[in-house]
Amino acid sequence: MKPKQLSGSAQMGTIGAMDGDGNIADLSHVVFPILRQTSDLNFHLVGTGFFVADNGIFVTAKHVLMDVFDQSGNQTHPIVLIQFLGGKYFIRNILRCTSHETADISVGIAAQMKHNTTGAPLTNKILRLTQRIPPIKEQVCTYAYPKTVIKHDVRQELHFYPDFFEGTIEEHYLQGRDSVLMPGPCMQTSMYIHGGASGGPVFDSAGKVCGINSTGFENSNLSFVTPISTIENLLLSEIFIPSNKSGQVRVSELIDGSFVSYEKHPGA
Repeated sequence: MKPKQLSGSAQMGTIGAMDGDGNIADLSHVVFPILRQTSDLNFHLVGTGFFVADNGIFVTAKHVLMDVFDQSGNQTHPIVLIQFLGGKYFIRNILRCTSHETADISVGIAAQMKHNTTGAPLTNKILRLTQRIPPIKEQVCTYAYPKTVIKHDVRQELHFYPDFFEGTIEEHYLQGRDSVLMPGPCMQTSMYIHGGASGGPVFDSAGKVCGINSTGFENSNLSFVTPISTIENLLLSEIFIPSNKSGQVRVSELIDGSFVSYEKHPGA
């Protein structure tokens, strides 16, 4: 396998993506491709994700992670993310996840990275999230990994070409759009969401993550994104924080403890 990550600007138009400290984010460090591994040991792109806590907790679309489960809920393939950092890449196994009942969103946790020499745990950068729902016609953009090229010769080569895609909010469906395609809260946008971009962060005009890519239509600028606020009540297992040592922690508790960088919005 030969992953290749190309450098790119953290800005698109007037939008600058914001990290957890309020600075311009290096998106190559916090947004990543998600892949499943088949029995022939080859990797296949299933979507995009991004970190929301520095211990490997991340967000993606629910249907991205469901790609490796059968109808009975049994995992059929290993699933990993590839994190690019300082000219290197790290393959991190995805250990577990929890998904919203109706919204197309999941929170997962990846295996911890460790320092090659000391063995000490390494942390990852995160993005700034917002509870705010952008109004209709506000500019938004996403950063994702749909333009992945996979080559098969003597060995498999994966070439990753992350890119930005932009548009505007067109409609709000905060009670769900329909009973089949988007039964959970969602927003319609004019962004062209390519295959492989599912689960990527959607930035509002202030550069904060307001949602994630859920679905799009081929050769169409009609797409739907899920508000990031739908993660608040999701329950994570085997996560221990000082205020709750039970190992069962809701994302809202991580927000309140400042483990997740999250801007609450009055009236949300």
